[in-house]
Amino acid sequence: MQELGGTKQAIFEAAVNLFARDNYHHVSVRQIAKTVGIMASSIYNHYASKEAILLDIYDYFDTNMARLMPDLGTLMQMAETAHPHDVLRATTVVYPQAIVPTMAKAMLVTASMTSSDPRAEDLIHRNLIEMPYLYDIPLLNKMMDLDRIEPLDAESFALMHSCYCHSAAVRFYGSHGIDTDTWIRGMELLFGRVVVKQPAHA
Repeated sequence: MQELGGTKQAIFEAAVNLFARDNYHHVSVRQIAKTVGIMASSIYNHYASKEAILLDIYDYFDTNMARLMPDLGTLMQMAETAHPHDVLRATTVVYPQAIVPTMAKAMLVTASMTSSDPRAEDLIHRNLIEMPYLYDIPLLNKMMDLDRIEPLDAESFALMHSCYCHSAAVRFYGSHGIDTDTWIRGMELLFGRVVVKQPAHA
């Protein structure tokens, strides 16, 4: 998503707030314009259509998720020496506080469109459901190969991690959100299922 500014930024912020509160299908361009304080026709100086605003919201969600996701290569190197639980902690995506409100609404808007828009379904699946599999399985397998952790079913662990991420996100973008401390405690319980092998004494 390109950096926005001025009226276009105001349109984006008004739209993401309205779409999150009232649902995309129930919000008109006129309502967005009224919230911004401009004529409805002025919207089209910045966006070709209401759908174009929606696509910008999808892009905001996807771009921020992509830039915050850790690098697998770096984590694979960490897996050789760092504490296994620290390696798993490093897979967690944490939003900077400045973008949390908009990110939460962008996620809600995207999730609310999954039943009617394959693009939204793909974004939610890729960013909230598939992501743990991309990290957990290779990292756990490597740490098992290095004899750093007790054997476990890496795919089942990734499934639990994926389910937790998605359900917590539903709470995050819904009306009964969970706070960061609660989120972290849940992750620690999950990571605790990985039993670290104690180094043999000489």
